[in-house]
Amino acid sequence: MNNIIQIWNTRTKREKNLVLLILILLTFFIISNGFLTMLSSSKTAKRQYLSAKIDYEYVEASAKELMFKSKAENIRNDRTLLRKALIELAQTNNINLGEINFQDLLLTASFDSVDISQTVKFIESVSLNFGLSLKSIVIEASDEAKLTTVEFKF
Repeated sequence: MNNIIQIWNTRTKREKNLVLLILILLTFFIISNGFLTMLSSSKTAKRQYLSAKIDYEYVEASAKELMFKSKAENIRNDRTLLRKALIELAQTNNINLGEINFQDLLLTASFDSVDISQTVKFIESVSLNFGLSLKSIVIEASDEAKLTTVEFKF
């Protein structure tokens, strides 16, 4: 240790300044290199996170679709369960569901419709939730109310 102090004391002021400048630059380089390494690993982690998120969303959507298809198939095969599900769906869409009839591969539902947008939402919900395709819509309007009859194909 004495040798280092002795060597330092024998140097001129200019040499001491150059050595200090080199030490400062070396320290700055080490700090900036560490910062850039952290930044690079952060970008890599973000990329991996986004990739994992996309994979998760894909798997989740596929699982929901699979569950939906099996649930829709079970509901379509069980008429009483389908009737209950339609009543719940109508209540969700603020529709007063009147009559539900099943004939071979047809489902006929009649309801009072106040707003056409509610009717459209209900029809879309039935198609999406149960996999039924719309066959026809009949809207009978009078002064007091509108009666809508919708037919779906299985």
